[in-house]
Amino acid sequence: MTLTASKSNKTRVLLVSIVPPRNDCGGRIVLYRHLVERNPFELHVASDADFANDLQIHTSLRLPYPLWRLRKSRLGPFFAPWLTDYENFVRAVVPNPALETAIQDFQPHLLLVLADNSLSKLAYRLARKHGLPLVGFFLDWLPIMKGHFGHNWTRPALSRWFRRFYGKCDLAFCTSDGMRDVLGPHPNSHVIYPMPGKHRVADKFWPPLNGKFRLVYAGSVENFYGRMICSLIETIEATNDLEIIVVGPNADWP
Repeated sequence: MTLTASKSNKTRVLLVSIVPPRNDCGGRIVLYRHLVERNPFELHVASDADFANDLQIHTSLRLPYPLWRLRKSRLGPFFAPWLTDYENFVRAVVPNPALETAIQDFQPHLLLVLADNSLSKLAYRLARKHGLPLVGFFLDWLPIMKGHFGHNWTRPALSRWFRRFYGKCDLAFCTSDGMRDVLGPHPNSHVIYPMPGKHRVADKFWPPLNGKFRLVYAGSVENFYGRMICSLIETIEATNDLEIIVVGPNADWP
């Protein structure tokens, strides 16, 4: 696609992320509320997510078509570790014309990058090539999260890159004090907590008929997140005055 640099006075931010901003769950909500809901920047999103096509301004960083088709086929689960290794160690270091074009056409003031195992490597190289400030957003430790690494033996190398990327960011945002403590010292690192949405509570609303205090969790419900949520559900079910509703895709538990 061809972009035209805007004449607005807003800071132009090119977001490079494996998940686009969307008001549904997890890290997507975090990005949506910071970058879209309050509309603080002129935003362009570069992502390899299949569900990013409904974004108004978007550059697709999807795998080459034959590999993308293989991932979507019935053989996809068998080849998944190799395809993910390709993303993390091959695609991440070869030239990417789509992202290069987005930078040249959109003319961003900075690159905002969700720290991950693959796209952050692309963004780092192009930020240095074009002399753009590099801002890292550290939400999850993706090198150890199933689905984001291929073979188990790659995890140490991916964690080393994760820490290295943190050190190379001109500005780093961490989702919690714990994340910043684990990543270590940085001359320009800050904690930025997920913010509430711009929702107005109705003047008249109906509380739960059972009188319990209701919690709603919206986020990842698989792998180790799923195990933690299951433990939380069991704990809450043992109480008399609490209940929980869980909203999230791809739960891997009954």
